[in-house]
Amino acid sequence: MKKRSEYSRLITCSMHTTNTKPVEIEARKFITTTTTKVTEVLSYASTLVGIPYRWHRAEDRISGVDKFYASNDGIVYSRQDIIGDQEVKSGKCIVCTGLINLMRKYAGLTIPGLDGSLGEVGINFPGTTGVWFMHLERKGVLHPLDVNKNYTPGTLLLRDFHDVVYDQGHVAVVIDAAAYNISTTHEEYKDVMNSSSVLNQYIIHSYSQIGYNESKSMNVTNVGQVSIEKMHLSHFWEKGGYYTHICYPEDWIIKD
Repeated sequence: MKKRSEYSRLITCSMHTTNTKPVEIEARKFITTTTTKVTEVLSYASTLVGIPYRWHRAEDRISGVDKFYASNDGIVYSRQDIIGDQEVKSGKCIVCTGLINLMRKYAGLTIPGLDGSLGEVGINFPGTTGVWFMHLERKGVLHPLDVNKNYTPGTLLLRDFHDVVYDQGHVAVVIDAAAYNISTTHEEYKDVMNSSSVLNQYIIHSYSQIGYNESKSMNVTNVGQVSIEKMHLSHFWEKGGYYTHICYPEDWIIKD
């Protein structure tokens, strides 16, 4: 695993500073514009594709080193840090908000709930779907999803937490398929570029392919993974549409 500053050194090899807070300075130095920062964060997220998903269980402890990655320790994990290598598997995994928590950490920002501003719920369940929704709602930066709109890459799609077993809520992030060499047919790519609907846009998210109760009865742990796919595939998990709200990238990637 690497601190965010170590990624900055890899990207900007000639950086040097005598400031007494080098991590804070280096974590942001190469990010000069909103567009650049969002692009860098999405590029990092795309490297996490394939990390296994596991359901959050009621008995799970929310931690900064597995599944949720809910900590303000400044550590940024690579895909190999999380899953290990072919010889030695780490046994680690990720949930849906684990992905966006890692993206926040990469951007040098904090995880919602840990600062105590959301009370005991935030302290006990930092970086979870319910706390993310509460955090963004209190900031006034949540907007109802409009499926007839085409959203900027980096836009966060959300569904609030309802309960552990039947509806843990979900998050996903709009991503530009062309920018990350995602394999698409010519017609698929044309659909995305010409469509005015987010339904045809690509998203990156961590999700399960098996229901909560089904995974328990089958006694399986890894039930999905971080993937990039068209938004409509997960939006119509429910007939009336699954995602309910969006948050623009400048309100969750650029600033706390």
